[in-house]
Amino acid sequence: MRYDVSIVTDNLLCENIKAPGQDTNIIGSKLEGETIKMEVGKDLNIESLQEKETYDEKNKSASISISAGSINGSASQGKTNSNYESVTDQAGIHAGQGGFDIEVGKNTDLKGAVIASEATPDKNKLSTDTLTYSDIENKAEYSANSIGVNINTDKNAKLNEKGITPNIGTPAKGEAESTTKSAIAEGTIEIRSNPNQDLSGLSRDTQNALNELGKIFDKKKVEEQQELANLFGQIAFEEVHKISYRAKDAAQKELDKAKDIGDGSFCLEKAVLV
Repeated sequence: MRYDVSIVTDNLLCENIKAPGQDTNIIGSKLEGETIKMEVGKDLNIESLQEKETYDEKNKSASISISAGSINGSASQGKTNSNYESVTDQAGIHAGQGGFDIEVGKNTDLKGAVIASEATPDKNKLSTDTLTYSDIENKAEYSANSIGVNINTDKNAKLNEKGITPNIGTPAKGEAESTTKSAIAEGTIEIRSNPNQDLSGLSRDTQNALNELGKIFDKKKVEEQQELANLFGQIAFEEVHKISYRAKDAAQKELDKAKDIGDGSFCLEKAVLV
């Protein structure tokens, strides 16, 4: 079988690939076979692709009602952002117990990809003129915040509902990260132009190279947390308002009491003098 290969987001099951004078590109896909023999005339490029999701929401609301002697209204705004980028299906070459024999005319480049095998190391061989490899950083993050205000000038309203009441939600946020590694199964790696190239940074653990990142943003859960935070903020503000009112009332009573005592002392002093 002969292929001038460019595999993008589709998996291919085969064992013997010849691409003389051509590049072979395996992008976001897998090449699988019990025994894999490849002859690539130029470059072999294997690259994993990230699944990406972005969520952005902005909302604003306002209302007002005016009647004789009172104004009631509210205004609020909120913002939610989420970004997710992760490799969920790692690209690569996967050989069975027959191993792999891959010969590349020029460069072999792995980007978060693997050349894997179920065979013993003596059945795995990669011969390439040059070898480059890099990892892919996965990340997930989100943030949500809201702020609002309520206005009530109704004279019949409860004390803790009068005036301007803030409505500030506690910010919600989260983040996570992982790394999808490039890896080549244990076996022979021959780099013809640089036999002594340092490969200490290249992983040989193809089974644990993916490190898929889970999605951490749950829109419903974040909204529930924001609502709970808003409710807590309102209750806290009302309690502070009540405490302030009670303190003011107690202080006024003490002041009135002091005035009464003062008036009595003054009368007694005048009586003694007379």
